[in-house]
Amino acid sequence: MEDNWALVAPDAGAEKKVLTVAQRLGLRDVFCASKIRDSKTGKITDTTFHDEVKGRKVLIVDDICDGGRTFIELGKLLREKQAETIYLYITHGIFSKGLQALNPYFDHIYCYHSFLPITEENQDFITVISSHDRHSQPS
Repeated sequence: MEDNWALVAPDAGAEKKVLTVAQRLGLRDVFCASKIRDSKTGKITDTTFHDEVKGRKVLIVDDICDGGRTFIELGKLLREKQAETIYLYITHGIFSKGLQALNPYFDHIYCYHSFLPITEENQDFITVISSHDRHSQPS
């Protein structure tokens, strides 16, 4: 992969996974965001990201997206920091609140599988990688 890519872990819990992905892709720039949750409500109260991504292609990697708040808040920060493109790869795409809220912050979403039906409205925004596709190489 080219040098303009940066991988981002959305929180400390994903950092080890993202480092493994970086090694497999031959990428050296791995950054980690952080978030604070209200212990009573579980809601995210703050997200921080201190690294420079201006003009870079960013890939956020994590295991699951349910409602998407973690990624929306991180996507906002990365847009403010003028990332060129922002992609999200998650293993499990639940998308309990749909894709609409994620759309302003991400250029494309990739997931291994999803409970969300792929429709004409979202097929250009999300790619679900089925088990028979996982060994094929992207063009």
